[in-house]
Amino acid sequence: MTEKKEMLLIEKTQWESLVSKVRDLIQQVSILKESYVPKSQYYTNKELRILLGVEEKLIRKYREQGLLAYSKIGDKYWYSQQDVSNFLEKTHYGSFT
Repeated sequence: MTEKKEMLLIEKTQWESLVSKVRDLIQQVSILKESYVPKSQYYTNKELRILLGVEEKLIRKYREQGLLAYSKIGDKYWYSQQDVSNFLEKTHYGSFT
């Protein structure tokens, strides 16, 4: 099958303006990308239960066994994204194939 192609005529000044705007956008994205610092996300017990799809007693067990790092403020537990990522990496088992 052949694809039907259409041509569009555009004035040189319009083309140059469009190219200039695209270059400006590329530069702005590059600057934003360099200055971006991801914020650390923290999860509560409830949020972590939902995220992992497990019961609270299992999260408590992982904490008590030292498998899941956490921060505690008062009676509230907090888990950083890094804590959760480390936990998942430590408990990851590769496939047998």
